Amino acid sequence: DRKHKLYPVTSDYVGVQIATNLHENIIVELDKQKRLSAFLR
Repeated sequence: DRKHKLYPVTSDYVGVQIATNLHENIIVELDKQKRLSAFLR
């Protein structure tokens, strides 16, 4: 939950909380083997 409420979307599960600003993005990818990765850009 990044607390930037631009869209009416909420997370069902929070495993890690990361402090960000409006100029940073959290990128989440799922590959063909269904491996999940997330990083801050």
